[in-house]
Amino acid sequence: MAAGGAVGGLLLDLRGAGSFPWSVLALLVPVLPVAAGARTHGFPVRRPGGA
Repeated sequence: MAAGGAVGGLLLDLRGAGSFPWSVLALLVPVLPVAAGARTHGFPVRRPGGA
């Protein structure tokens, strides 16, 4: 969390607030498949009567 705050502060100082949406998009693209996979494999659907 501290590293995120430091990187955000540097980004704000160097590029301004307009760079935040692009940085969020750049982080979101690789995270979405990881989150989707974690949801599928980490929380499997339980079917009634199944083992």
